[in-house]
Amino acid sequence: PLNSFFKEGTSEEWHTMRNLFVERLIANRIEIVVPSPSVAMTLRRLEPRLTDHPILVIPHGIDLEAPRVPVTKREASARLKIVVLGRLSPQKGTELLRAAAVDLGPHAEIVLLGCGKVGVELGEALGWRTIERYEPADLAALLAAEAPHASLLVSVVPETFSYTLSELQSLGIPPLATALGSFAERIVEGET
Repeated sequence: PLNSFFKEGTSEEWHTMRNLFVERLIANRIEIVVPSPSVAMTLRRLEPRLTDHPILVIPHGIDLEAPRVPVTKREASARLKIVVLGRLSPQKGTELLRAAAVDLGPHAEIVLLGCGKVGVELGEALGWRTIERYEPADLAALLAAEAPHASLLVSVVPETFSYTLSELQSLGIPPLATALGSFAERIVEGET
């Protein structure tokens, strides 16, 4: 129900195309390259013929040369400051954020950064501060100015990698995320 991509064509047409694609991969022993193990697992779950097919995991790189954001101290009674980084959509967890808003309110100040129009509408409805867009070169400075204690990544569909997670980790901002896809692989409690 959250599919907003690839709407042209019927399911039968997509299955035919996938079948032809997989047949060519197998017949020509073409290695597949994916950005995370969860993508390889999903491909094999969707297409059992790929169970023994070579799939190489090469994570995406990131070229973010910026100092880590200093850890913000807070009093035990103070609210957390949490940033939600990136464009928001139903797939990126708008309804999950909406459902959590009442419980988060007493404990956290939420800032939606680079959230797009959907995020601005959500922020207005929930009383959260929003920044609709920013220039990539300004990200580190914006996050340093916000001084968040943590970040939320609330995708409700599995992320294949997540550059947003890479940016947050590079800048030293602890991520809190749904345990789906690459989030579950790339976020290790106490380490990342």
